Amino acid sequence: MLKIIAVDLSAKSRQRVTEQLQSYFNSAADAGIFTSRVSVQALSVEELRFHGNPDLYFIGEDLFRSDPSALATLSKACPLVSILVEIGSEQATLGTIEQLLRLGATDVFVRDSGRDEFLRKFLVLTRNRKVSRAGKLIVVDSAKGGLGVTSFAAALGELLLDQRQRVCLVDLDTESQDLSRFLQARPFVNENLQSLLEKQRSINEESVGQTAARVWQDVELFCVAPPLDSEKLVARGTAAVRTFLEVLEVLDASFDYVIIDPGCCRGGLLEMLYSAADLVTLVVNNDAAALYASLLKVNQIRVIAPSTRLHVIENCPLHHGLSNALLRREFLRAAQLNAGEWIETSVPFSRSASKWPASGGTLYSQGGIKLRTAFNAIASGLGLVAPEKAAASPSIAGLFKFMRHRLPQPPLIKALPAPASTQISAGRASEENCEPEELRASALISGVSF
Repeated sequence: MLKIIAVDLSAKSRQRVTEQLQSYFNSAADAGIFTSRVSVQALSVEELRFHGNPDLYFIGEDLFRSDPSALATLSKACPLVSILVEIGSEQATLGTIEQLLRLGATDVFVRDSGRDEFLRKFLVLTRNRKVSRAGKLIVVDSAKGGLGVTSFAAALGELLLDQRQRVCLVDLDTESQDLSRFLQARPFVNENLQSLLEKQRSINEESVGQTAARVWQDVELFCVAPPLDSEKLVARGTAAVRTFLEVLEVLDASFDYVIIDPGCCRGGLLEMLYSAADLVTLVVNNDAAALYASLLKVNQIRVIAPSTRLHVIENCPLHHGLSNALLRREFLRAAQLNAGEWIETSVPFSRSASKWPASGGTLYSQGGIKLRTAFNAIASGLGLVAPEKAAASPSIAGLFKFMRHRLPQPPLIKALPAPASTQISAGRASEENCEPEELRASALISGVSF
C-alpha cells in the first residue's frame, strides 16, 4: 500500500485536501484506471516528527501561503520523499513555481487541474524517489557459514579506510551479530534501526546516522548493528524491506563505501540487497564440500540481479583442498563465469590474523605484510584501489599506522563472589594470569568487552 501524508495549516483545510485526494482515487478505481491501494493521512506540521516517511507529501495551498519556510524544513528533514505542493490557478506563474522548487518542492499541482493530472504526477513522483548516490554499495556473501565473510568484510573496510575513504559496515547477522561483536562496536543490537523500520521516526541523515557506531577513535569507520526483529525484514513484499532500502540510500549518500555482511539474511531482504548492490563479492574456499553450495549461490545471484557486478574470491586455501588452478578452472566452467569475475589473488592464511576478533583490529591490520599485500591486490582486482597503490607493499615503518585506538569500553566483569561452600585452591590460576586469547574468547561468548 502506498501512503500519502497531507499537510496543511488548519484541520478544516486538511480535511478538504484529504477528501479531495480520496475522491480522485475512488473515482479512478471505479473507472478501472487505477487499482493500487493508497492511504491518505492528514497531519499538521508539528505532528510530522512522530510519524514515519510516506511515499509522498502533499502540501496544501494554505500552508504554503502562510509559512513557506515549512516547505524548506520538510524537504531538508526528509530528502528521500517527493513533495507535491498544491497551488491555485492564480498562483500558477513561473515565478511562484521557481520559488517552490527552490524551497524543496518536487512538483506542483494546480488545484483545478483535475483527477487525471494528479494521478499522473502521483505515479511519476512515487516511482522516482530523489536519491543522491555518492558511494558504492558492496555485498560480501558466501554459500554457507565459516567461509570468512565477516573477516573479509571487516578487512576490506579497514583497507578502504587506509585509502582515506569513509566506510560504513552493515551487520545483518541477526542471530549472532558477529561483525559488530568482533569489532566491539556497541550496541550489538540496534534499537535505533528498529525504530526506523517500524516507522516510529522519519528517515533522514540525522536519524540514520544514529544507527551507526564509530569503531575506532578519530577515524571514519562505522558499523551498523542488526535490528531486534528480523522476521518482517526478510519477508517478501513487506514495508520493512522497502524502509531498509531507504536507510541504505541515506548511508550510501553519506559514505564513500557501504559494505554489507548479510549473515543469515534470506527472502525479500537478500533479493533487495543483490539488486541494489554495485558489487557482490562471493567468498569461496577450496574445500570440495562447499563447492556445490557456492555454485547454487552464483546461480541465485544471477537470477535475482543479472546486471549486478559479481566477483568470486578464494579465502584461506586449505593445504588438503583443491589446487588454486583446478578450483578456478572447474568453478568458472560449472558456474559459467568469465575469467575476469574470478579474482586471481587469494586471501592467504595467517595464524596471527586469525585471532583478530575483539583484538581492536581486523584481518587486514592483524596479519603480516604478505596478507596486506594480497588484500591490496584483491581490492585492485575489484576496482576499489588504483593498481599503482596496490603494487606498493606496506613497509615495516608503515606498520605503526595499523595501531588502532579503540573507543572506551566497559571493564571486563570480574569474577562473581564464590559461594561460601566453594573454596578456590591456591593452585588455580588467577584471572590476571589468563592468556589474552582466553579473555577475548570469553568476552565474545558473553558479549562483554575488556
